[in-house]
Amino acid sequence: MIHFSSIRASGPPQPLSARIFRTLLALLLGAGLGALAKALDGLPSNALPFLLERLDLRNVFSRAGIWALIGLILSVYASSPRRAALNVFAFFAGMTTAYYLYSALIAGFFPARYAMIWFGLTLLSPIPAVLCWFAAGRGRIALALSTLIVATLFDMTFSFGWFYADAVSPVEAAVFIAALVVLRKKPLEMLIMTLGGCALAFVAAPLLPFRL
Repeated sequence: MIHFSSIRASGPPQPLSARIFRTLLALLLGAGLGALAKALDGLPSNALPFLLERLDLRNVFSRAGIWALIGLILSVYASSPRRAALNVFAFFAGMTTAYYLYSALIAGFFPARYAMIWFGLTLLSPIPAVLCWFAAGRGRIALALSTLIVATLFDMTFSFGWFYADAVSPVEAAVFIAALVVLRKKPLEMLIMTLGGCALAFVAAPLLPFRL
């Protein structure tokens, strides 16, 4: 039987007001980024400043890597697995709602099929949030969870085959590196996590839902 408290213990209890504030902040962050992503999606590429155009933010926000990284950060730095689940759910609820409200009310287009997919993923988001929270702990189970996360992020941010691996964009490469930093481990564990995650991504690529 697995005792998850031995993997990572919850932090000291926080005042209710602080917990509510953080969840509300996650909701507002998601709403802001969701509206921004849709606004960028409707702009011609040459309407953006040169640096933003070079960063290709429109396509970055249209892929899953950046959203997975934000969810990972919210999870790892939560005070408990319950708070991780709640904060990540709030973030994705805000993001998805704002994105599709903007699409329907301002852009005049509502892609119902994609909206249902994202709302479904939002409902499921507390599950990976809890797993990500425990991945930041210690021991073999935390290392295994971290390796799975690295494999998934590698699949989201790199285009690869058996004889090549290229970052989709500089921002996507930065997303992958940032995930490694968030999941920081001891040097040997970091090596196992990184190499093991990349190797697992190659082997499991046909089974992962975000294959490029």
